[in-house]
Amino acid sequence: KSSKNKDQLLLSGYRYRRANKSQIIWRCCRNDCAGRVRFDGTGYIKVTD
Repeated sequence: KSSKNKDQLLLSGYRYRRANKSQIIWRCCRNDCAGRVRFDGTGYIKVTD
């Protein structure tokens, strides 16, 4: 959980925050990181680095 009590995902040493509510897409928390991860129901798929 973040300091604002939002969900966060820790994967491969990077922290991700939820990008939207409708789909399960997570965005990297760092400002200089454009990474995104998608959850397909069985596992996490890295969309961008």
